[in-house]
Parts: sequence; structure tokens; C-alpha cells
Amino acid sequence: MTRPDDLDVTEPKIDVRPEGSADVEGSVEAHQEAAAQARARHATLRYNTLRLAIFLLTMAVLWLVRVKGLLLVALAFLISGLASYVFLRPQRDAMLAQLTTGLGRRRQRAAIRDAREDAFQDVEPVGADQPAAASDLVQPDASSLTSQPSGDGV
Repeated sequence: MTRPDDLDVTEPKIDVRPEGSADVEGSVEAHQEAAAQARARHATLRYNTLRLAIFLLTMAVLWLVRVKGLLLVALAFLISGLASYVFLRPQRDAMLAQLTTGLGRRRQRAAIRDAREDAFQDVEPVGADQPAAASDLVQPDASSLTSQPSGDGV
């Protein structure tokens, strides 16, 4: 006879999350991954936009300091270039990775395309190793065989 103390009674686990939120953690991870891919896709655009913003900001600051003319543009170009080199390293690295990946994909597609073209050119037409039959030769029509007078009077 079993006593009530010997029974393995565990409380059932109840999911208290709202309906449809069971994959919230998975969807958050998927969203973060999609955001990372979007950042990687637009790395070149982001880097160049930030470079332009730094240039314009530097130009505005120099203009407020009363630098004018060609000196304004030259100093803004120099200072913004140095600032971009220092502050935009992560964006520059992401852009380099994006360009390298794209170049690798293009080279791979070109290699596949070249291999397909080579394979297509290597295939000989059916019967190419046999001489052509007499019926396959083009026969001239009778009108082209008649002699036509030449204009030299002979």
C-alpha cells in the first residue's frame, strides 16, 4: 500500500506568458541579427555620410571662427580627414568587410560563369566527328548555274 508521502506529485508548470509571446526571445534575436545585417549592408553609405557630416561640421566651426575662402575648405578637408581617421575606424572596418565580401561573391559568380561557358564550349555537337552526308550539303539552285553575260564584250 502506498502512502500519500511516497507519491511523486509535482506541480505542473504553467506558462504565464501572454498568448503568442512564446517566441519573444527568438524574435528578439532574429530582430537583432536582421539589424546587424542591415548595418553591414549599408556600411559604405554610413561611413561616407558620417565623413560628409564631419566635414560640414568642421567647415561650420571654422566659418564661425571667421576663416574664409579657399583656406576654409582646405582646413575643413584636412581636419575632417584626420577626425574621420580617428573616430570612424569601426565604420571603416565594416565598410572594408562589406566591400571584401562583395568582391569575393563577384569573383565566385564570375568563376562559375566562366566554368559554365568553358563547359558549353567543350561540348561538341552530335555527329561532329563524322563527315557530312551528301544530303546535308547545300546544293546550288539551277538559276545560279546559268552563265550570265559579262560586261567585258567577250
